[in-house]
Amino acid sequence: MKKIKAFLQTLITKIGAYFSTLPAELRKAVVVAVVVTENLKRFVDSPIADIVTALIPGNADDKVKDLLRAYLPVIVVELGLVKNCSEASSTEEILKCAAQFIQGLPDGQQRTKALQNLSGAITELVADGKFDWADGVYLAKWFYTSNLKNQIEFSNTDTGAQR
Repeated sequence: MKKIKAFLQTLITKIGAYFSTLPAELRKAVVVAVVVTENLKRFVDSPIADIVTALIPGNADDKVKDLLRAYLPVIVVELGLVKNCSEASSTEEILKCAAQFIQGLPDGQQRTKALQNLSGAITELVADGKFDWADGVYLAKWFYTSNLKNQIEFSNTDTGAQR
């Protein structure tokens, strides 16, 4: 068991080292994806009026905000997070439906998988295809575990790795 723990710690350290060598725009893609996903999770736990504003980080640049406003509804539809809302047509309705779908998932593995898939897709989008979905999932998971899970807020982070 100690060998596995040591191996995983080494792997996490290497991912962090790799992350810190990425260009700022690619680190930013991972950060934005994790923050949007975390904000969706928070919205699910305590809904507020404007979901689009609640999800997109306030300090994201305008290009990223426009990209997310345009494609976030497409992503949640493609990921199957709006299965019970065929009548939803506006961005707000589609994202609220996705939040309700995620809220209806049992806590644990299913919800985590849905949120990780969303982070991967958002990373791929914001990185303009320089990461594929799988890269996005792994990097977002690493960033979340290393940063957000420890209560480091997006507004207080640069786009580099922090420990």
